[in-house]
Amino acid sequence: MDAHNAAMLIKIDQDVFSFVWTINNYSTQLELGAVESPVFRGGPKNNYGWQLKLKESERCEGKISLRLRLIDRGNEDFEDEDGEGVDVRAKFRFSIIDADGQPCFQIGGPGMKITRFSSPTQKWGYDDFADLLNPSNLSVDDKVKILCKIWIYGDSNQTVMNWRGAKFNPSHEDRFRMSKDGIVNDLGKLFKESIGTDVTISGSNTNFKAHKLILSARSTVFAAMFNSNMLENRSNFVEIADFEDDVVKGMLDHLYTGKTDCMDELAPNSSKSREVRFGGLKADCVYELGDKLNLENAGELLVLAQTHNAPDLKARAMDFINLNKDKLLKSKSFKNAVKLADAETLAELYFSQL
Repeated sequence: MDAHNAAMLIKIDQDVFSFVWTINNYSTQLELGAVESPVFRGGPKNNYGWQLKLKESERCEGKISLRLRLIDRGNEDFEDEDGEGVDVRAKFRFSIIDADGQPCFQIGGPGMKITRFSSPTQKWGYDDFADLLNPSNLSVDDKVKILCKIWIYGDSNQTVMNWRGAKFNPSHEDRFRMSKDGIVNDLGKLFKESIGTDVTISGSNTNFKAHKLILSARSTVFAAMFNSNMLENRSNFVEIADFEDDVVKGMLDHLYTGKTDCMDELAPNSSKSREVRFGGLKADCVYELGDKLNLENAGELLVLAQTHNAPDLKARAMDFINLNKDKLLKSKSFKNAVKLADAETLAELYFSQL
């Protein structure tokens, strides 16, 4: 078999399925606490069990959080024979279905980063899914319909295959990706287990052990700091008091591995991450904010994109505004937000509709 056909054998499969969750007597159920969906199945051989959980947000006042978790993997375990965790890699999108059966709001989707479900207790989702204080934005006649669409990506480790008795190795691209993943995991372990650290990064209440060399490679500010006679370099102690501890940890996670589980906390601080010049963090925060565009924050995110020179977020905000302009023109919050936009941004928005 030629190289082209061999490469086709290792292409990662994608399994896509949807679930519509109808919540009757929505307001009453929410007053009683968290609302959980029935377990629905989809994924390899339609045997994976999933569940949605809706409740008042603990992090965003006046908002509702919506989370997705993988309850079980059918006949498969969450660990392999060696006791190592086995992730299910997926993307998902939540949509609110209006009275006409059409999505009136959605968040997430194929453009989001892949999330990894590694245990039944792990939940992924959004803390600001909907407005708690304005049920009309979510329910119709006290009934809520939520569409959850999930994309599952096949196990990328299963790349060596047999075909008619011949064994084929992974492609160059797959070998490079696996090598890169191994390096990322090793760097993450250095930070997580504080191996060979030589500097302390202090948040508002917690100290984190880190490595000058890695921080310097990933941040121009740290590079300048640790290659000078600055106090931080001599004392091996850096204080970042204006960040909460979870934000500092998230930033350090991202510096070491290029990813973090704290993106919800980091996204609102994307302007600060730009000031510290953390490698790639601003771009990822901007991407995260783009996934959270909705009728309530479209104007605010347009101005944020203008203020912090984020052209990708500005373009996504303008596209969203143009698609929902009839509703947004009736929104007082949107009108107040765009008052802060400069003339150039307003002109761009106007001409983007032509």
